[in-house]
Amino acid sequence: MDILSIRRIVVAAMVLPSVALGVQSVMIVDTHYRQYQVMEADRDRAELLSSLAQLSALTVPREAENVLGVAQIVTGKGNLSSQRSEVDRGIANVRESFEAVTASLAEPLYEMTQFDVAVARLVSFRIEVDGDRPSNAEVLSVYQSLSLSCLALAEWIGAQVNDPRLAVELRMLFDLLKANEAGLTIAFHGQEYLRGLPWSTRAESSYLASAVLYDVAVEKFGRKSDYRPYRIVADFESSGPGLALADMRKSVSRWSLNPSPENDRRWLELQVARGAAWDRAVWNSVTSLRSTSEALALTSERQLHFLTSLIGLFILLIGIVVVLGTKGVVVVGRLIEEREQLVGNLSRAAATDILTGLLNRRGFENAASTLLSDPGLQGKPVSVVLFDLDRFKQVNDVHGHDAGDIVLERLAQLAKASFRSQDVIVRYGGEEFLALLPDTELEAAAAVAERVRLSVEAETIVLPNGTAFSVTASFGCASALTESGSFSLATVIKQADTALYTAKFSGRNRVVIDGEINDVFPERRTSSATGT
Repeated sequence: MDILSIRRIVVAAMVLPSVALGVQSVMIVDTHYRQYQVMEADRDRAELLSSLAQLSALTVPREAENVLGVAQIVTGKGNLSSQRSEVDRGIANVRESFEAVTASLAEPLYEMTQFDVAVARLVSFRIEVDGDRPSNAEVLSVYQSLSLSCLALAEWIGAQVNDPRLAVELRMLFDLLKANEAGLTIAFHGQEYLRGLPWSTRAESSYLASAVLYDVAVEKFGRKSDYRPYRIVADFESSGPGLALADMRKSVSRWSLNPSPENDRRWLELQVARGAAWDRAVWNSVTSLRSTSEALALTSERQLHFLTSLIGLFILLIGIVVVLGTKGVVVVGRLIEEREQLVGNLSRAAATDILTGLLNRRGFENAASTLLSDPGLQGKPVSVVLFDLDRFKQVNDVHGHDAGDIVLERLAQLAKASFRSQDVIVRYGGEEFLALLPDTELEAAAAVAERVRLSVEAETIVLPNGTAFSVTASFGCASALTESGSFSLATVIKQADTALYTAKFSGRNRVVIDGEINDVFPERRTSSATGT
């Protein structure tokens, strides 16, 4: 190679890594900036969800109680005008936050349309009943419609959240809101009953269904009292007022509590106490949600600033690469020549499976041919381990094909970690994998297969949505001596396939070697031995 060629190679060695490093730095910054944008979007969603939670669980129920005069009856005080202003502010906050979160939507969101319809109904109801005392049924219909539209909208927004920690807090907040809504329904229908007002079949069913939902939720909150909002609810429910309210609720369910002004007033007093406790729980959950979202956004912003500062470091590294390149003219020329030869060989021989990073069947054929042509391997045993996932179709059917891809990737990682560096591992097709073990007896191959099997069995697959499950795999092993003229890799693979079939047929999640299949499939063993 002449000096001119070497110089050209040196220039390429200086320029290309520098460009690659620069492109990589831009890609890294871009990736983290996108993550920052996702976290910012999650923060906006959390703010909207907080507004919806306050509106549905805190302000709307208080206005409904003031319309019915609950506060006036229990405390002698009531401020309907103030509560209406709170609700109006809450509605305005929801709409403002919603515009920030869904600015990119091409069409109106159905859940938001339902919210707007419920708000319009509330405004009309206020005008119609201004100065009058509506029935409990009318109040429940109007205000529950608005609360439920808030929950529906919140559920849609919550499904868009990406951060798993935020998603967990949202699920717990939703549980609180749904249980609180059931408690409000119980309060309204119970008041009807204790005032001697007739219950419709629908009202009775609503009361009983809400009572069941409420009791189940309270029991769940008691088991998970490490979450502070749940503990607030559990503490109230186990307190004197909480237990008294539970007794009255059950008595109403059994029609064993007589309607009377005294019972009505006692019911309202206990419901006010319940509402105060649940308000604290919801507010605590909302505050925790906001704190989590702000912390995530702050972390992302710090990462962005840090990555921006790394650009200077990347530039410095590029300069170092250039300096070192100019001082290694001869070495670089020789290394690049050798590298080109190596890349040429690899590019002709390598053919990998995109999903797992393992060889595909074409790559395996080339690698196996190269390996078996090694004179040092002649007369030595070569083993084949054929394995695949058990009931893989169920994974795809239950969890989706994306989950199946995750399982295949993880199985490939476990196989790489368990087989030796000189072994050839290939994704043989679908969920089936093959390993070629040179200079390896059948028993040693079976031991490696068992190690892989145990690793797969012990592994827990965790999906991005938090779902966790386990899988198993079955293994078939076969071996033969690489004696000149008598060795057939296809025959060994067929024998391993028969052993794998036996492992599947005899219960899955096990390793079967070629010599263990006579009792299960004598006719297959005979056909394999004759090569048919």
